[in-house]
Amino acid sequence: MASEPLNDKELDRLAAFGTILFGRKSGCDETATMRAMLRVPSEGGASAAADGTAREDGPFFIACDGSEEEQSVCKQAGITETPVTVVAGVGYLGAQSAKAIRAAIALPDFVSEGLKRAEATLYGSESCSWTVRQKTVFGPAFETVNYVECNREPGKCSAAGVSSVPAWHLAKAGPDGTPRKLVGFQPLPALLQATASRFSEAELKEFTERD
Repeated sequence: MASEPLNDKELDRLAAFGTILFGRKSGCDETATMRAMLRVPSEGGASAAADGTAREDGPFFIACDGSEEEQSVCKQAGITETPVTVVAGVGYLGAQSAKAIRAAIALPDFVSEGLKRAEATLYGSESCSWTVRQKTVFGPAFETVNYVECNREPGKCSAAGVSSVPAWHLAKAGPDGTPRKLVGFQPLPALLQATASRFSEAELKEFTERD
């Protein structure tokens, strides 16, 4: 079920995105549901590993009815309703968002598989904030992405006709294997759409309909 506690791998993914759960210590059953899913102890702080030991990398719980410091953080973050789970800068409201959060965890791996099948290459520059952001949205899944750093390998970028970064070159994007180029930062849903033809209907259905 979508609200079952996350396993360690799922928590690793959320931790890589700097996930925060904003909630309340009392009077909010949905906060308790999300806290259990994220394995966050009732006293707040970071989540626990499967063996019960504390994880220093989160996800973290901030109680909007807690200390003055926590209340101030909630106010600065614009939190007016709880619980809100922030994953990679995107907020998910309520316990009903559990399925969407699980999808957000799995999306980077699914997209990176599509990019692999499309024989995609990302051209970028470590000095470009949009390149850094593009890499960040993948979290640990970026390790499987074929990436060319133009500052270190300018010849490869020049040969590929790259004039601005980040730039995606998909050698086999279309159903018939036609190539495609995407210039600029691409959200994961956009990359999924660009590589959807590399998956079977059954694979796409299984991904979109799973709990």
